[in-house]
Amino acid sequence: MIIVPGAYSETLALKLAELLKCEVLNVERKLFPDGESYVRFSDPSKVKGEDVIIVQTTYPEQDKRLMELFLMLDAAKDFNAKNVIAVVPYLAYARQDKRFREGECLSIK
Repeated sequence: MIIVPGAYSETLALKLAELLKCEVLNVERKLFPDGESYVRFSDPSKVKGEDVIIVQTTYPEQDKRLMELFLMLDAAKDFNAKNVIAVVPYLAYARQDKRFREGECLSIK
């Protein structure tokens, strides 16, 4: 089992890895000049055939953190993880789960 810490989730990810006695896979993060996120697993070969737990809060900077989560989930599957689990201690966009006024969009169902 491999733990992948997301931005602002390192402390929780390290504690989880300690409790589960499993390895932590470091992640390199940076921004492209246009502001888009770049995410890279330090050693993607370690993911193959493993259960991977990605720990990523979606606060602060909800849109950015969600995108990083999607990139890491996609990468884990691309690198042939056996199973991928997302641990999301704060799930952004969970507040608008029903319509109060006509025309409102739902952000979560």
